[in-house]
Amino acid sequence: MAFSNAPQYSTYQQKRIPFYGDMDSRQNAYSYTTDMLFQNVYSESVVNSLTGEKDLYIRRRPGVVAQEPLGGVGPVRGSLSWETSIFYVQADTLYERVITGGSIPRGIINSSAGPVGMCMVPYQGDNGALHLIISDGTQLWKYRLSGGIFEEFYAGYPSPHIPQPISIDGYIVLALSGTDEIWNTQLSDWTAPWDFISTEMYPDLIQGLNRYNNYIMVLGQESIEMFYNAGIETGSPFARNESTVITIGCTAYRSAVQTDRHFYWVGTTQEGGRSVWTMVDFKAEEIATPFIKRCLDQEPTANNILGAAVRVKGRHWYLLYTTNHTFAYDIDEKKWAVWTLGSGSSPFGYYITGDNGVQGTTFLFGNNYLLNLNPAVGTDAFSDWIYCRWQTNLLDFETMNRKFLHRLSLVGNANNIATISVAWTDDDYQTWSPPRLIPMSSSRPAIVNCGYFRQRGFRFEYYGEPDLRMQAMELTYNVGVN
Repeated sequence: MAFSNAPQYSTYQQKRIPFYGDMDSRQNAYSYTTDMLFQNVYSESVVNSLTGEKDLYIRRRPGVVAQEPLGGVGPVRGSLSWETSIFYVQADTLYERVITGGSIPRGIINSSAGPVGMCMVPYQGDNGALHLIISDGTQLWKYRLSGGIFEEFYAGYPSPHIPQPISIDGYIVLALSGTDEIWNTQLSDWTAPWDFISTEMYPDLIQGLNRYNNYIMVLGQESIEMFYNAGIETGSPFARNESTVITIGCTAYRSAVQTDRHFYWVGTTQEGGRSVWTMVDFKAEEIATPFIKRCLDQEPTANNILGAAVRVKGRHWYLLYTTNHTFAYDIDEKKWAVWTLGSGSSPFGYYITGDNGVQGTTFLFGNNYLLNLNPAVGTDAFSDWIYCRWQTNLLDFETMNRKFLHRLSLVGNANNIATISVAWTDDDYQTWSPPRLIPMSSSRPAIVNCGYFRQRGFRFEYYGEPDLRMQAMELTYNVGVN
């Protein structure tokens, strides 16, 4: 160890580097080997009851557990949860999965591919009986929950339409494709002609519909308008709330997701370029990092971009599916990470195609199975261990002089984890050192004799059943004179 001329004084320094942070990379959408990386881990802040300050950690994302086979074969086109059931369409068949397990076919629609939208509506013309409305963009069907009656909807509905039916105050609302028109049923007579109203504040074509509180949210190419039930007796009962218009369009209607209090979507402004936005109390806020924006801009078509909201044991994420990536935005921490399968960079391939929260459990679909997220397991169904990787930016400690790294220590909860591997790069992420294992069973998990560098980035990896909760790394180093 190096000492000053007065031997009692060591010239070594210690610096603690928190792992908590936000994923970002200078690279394009198809690579994220440089700069800050959080792969299959997420950031978490916990208030320390003794100091009142926040302790910052990273944790492993939830694993995926297979529940049961689905009723059919092929991708799930759309789904909706209601009380203890999940309704989903697979190929041309509507299934109901009941709490006791097993999927029951409930009806056949006339198409077998493409997205399907659903909503639940009480029909005043049938003593308030609940009906599941199913849309494939061309035709409309209804399924009466009591009695199990499945049939095509009465003639007169708009077609082709965007397959996003919504229910508000007992009305069924659809958007006519390629227009600025939103159409609605009559309250007590679904056989009567539909009414419509146009969005006129901007010369927009409607991209999709959604619910925001008790408003109809009309997603246009360049704007978002809100309509409410004004009780108008002649024509459409809905009126525009002019004070809530937002001049940010929606380029991917399947990315639009309503959570408890927030609304998330992929949109563009008049300046161009895709980004991710959230809305709270009718105010829009951009949440995408530059890297996320680059990934979205390189998508060949916005139809490939999907969004979903998941909640697992107190954690709440907005998942953003693209062709090559699955990004997870932590709604509470406001941080981005990437979720992958196995040891590579394959996207997290389990999809949520609608509202699938039943009795506090978030369900997904994949490999013709119904699955659910489980934070207690370290594997993904039909895949491999969850490979956790986190990587730092280049560190130089405010000088380009050589740094001699004596010790690298890890700070966190071991949770019976055997080892965590670390590698480093001294040439701007072009090459990496051979991985070294840090034994987590030690009272001070550390490795020594880590060489010298001017700028260094670190990459940590872990997989296994015990959960991961790491706080920081602590570096003991000495600074050279040149």
